[in-house]
Amino acid sequence: VGRKLNLPLEPFTEDESYLEVFEALVPWALGAFRPDVLVVQAGADAHFLDPLADLLLTTRAYERLFRLVLEYAEAYAGGRILLTLGGGYSLDATVRVWALLYLVFHGLPLPERLSEGWLREWEARLGQPLTPTLHDPEAPYPEIPRRQEIEKRNRLTLERLTELVRPHLVH
Repeated sequence: VGRKLNLPLEPFTEDESYLEVFEALVPWALGAFRPDVLVVQAGADAHFLDPLADLLLTTRAYERLFRLVLEYAEAYAGGRILLTLGGGYSLDATVRVWALLYLVFHGLPLPERLSEGWLREWEARLGQPLTPTLHDPEAPYPEIPRRQEIEKRNRLTLERLTELVRPHLVH
């Protein structure tokens, strides 16, 4: 039987806050769930360019998340992992996030720039220009004025969730 936890994050959650709650919650939950395999839906819709979402992750956060998932799969599921793709409505962001996923999970080096041939081919297929680098630029969007409040609320939500589910989990 599968198990899951849903941690609703504040709109405009950025890399640091997302990673903070992910790194606090996921190992704790995996220790309690003791999974045989991790099933990970690797969508790109938390990326800041996604028009349908209100989270602000960058490709640097996605790279860190993918590396953590590999680490957690090894530590908690004997290295067994099933990845699925889905979500991601900014083609520019999605192709780069999924390229990162492929490269990280295959232990391949991450290029600074995407190859010109690849860019030309995919820009023609998609009918739009693409970011020429695998990672987003530093500070790719305006500063979020509520950052500290958002981070505090995400921590509070994490605390509430763990308090609510702790009695129902066997560690």
